[in-house]
Amino acid sequence: MKKSLWLVSALCLGSLVLSVSTVDAAATSATTKAKIKFVDGQGDDKVEPTDPGDKTDPGDKTDPKEPVKPIDPGTSTSGPLKFVYIPDVSFGENNLVKTTGNAYYYAQFSQVNGNTERPNFFEVNDSRGGGKGWTVSLSNNGIFKNADGHEIKANLYMNDLNIRSNSDLEERYYPTVTTRLNETVNGNPYMRIESSSVLATADGTQKQGYGSWTVRFGSTGNGIDQKVDGGKTEKRNPAIALEVLPGMKDTASAYTTDLVWEITDSK
Repeated sequence: MKKSLWLVSALCLGSLVLSVSTVDAAATSATTKAKIKFVDGQGDDKVEPTDPGDKTDPGDKTDPKEPVKPIDPGTSTSGPLKFVYIPDVSFGENNLVKTTGNAYYYAQFSQVNGNTERPNFFEVNDSRGGGKGWTVSLSNNGIFKNADGHEIKANLYMNDLNIRSNSDLEERYYPTVTTRLNETVNGNPYMRIESSSVLATADGTQKQGYGSWTVRFGSTGNGIDQKVDGGKTEKRNPAIALEVLPGMKDTASAYTTDLVWEITDSK
């Protein structure tokens, strides 16, 4: 009697197990989130200047933005809104071709990675999020002085400013460069650099300015011949012109002047 009861119980259990194993499990899903938040950069990282390219290059807007080493080390600033590179501007050695009236000289092109010519340029980096805007201005007092303290007066002019994004942003986020060319030099329109002359502006109301930007003066494709030392000619950049006013010139040493670059928050 006990044996029969055991068999019945075993068979019932086996039947129950088979019944459970044939039930399909229903498919289910659930969703979770991944999260990241950004804060303004501190600008304490070392950033090398980026190859400014040239607007005449076929791949100017699409070529990779590679770091470069300008022959002129230039100057940089620090902070979340900063200049990565601002240049010295050299007008080279030039023959005194005029002893009366105004004389005009043009800037030497920048050289990077040895002897590769590029347009003169400056570079801005804004690591503050959201496109808060900024303005770049340049000041010059028009006084050049040599090592002996002798002074000459000269007017600095610029034109053909063009901008390149190093951050692959949409064009609606691009800053704008000045188009206010209200002076004429040798028949061409220029802006005269005086006190706080605005070169480029990122509009914070349009979320502009975040990222890395190169502003170029002219193009190597537009170089013009300038008479230099020894009666030779050299290709110069007509986008940066110097109008030297009449007066005594000394050839004993070079004349220099201060270029004061400023970048300010648009707020």
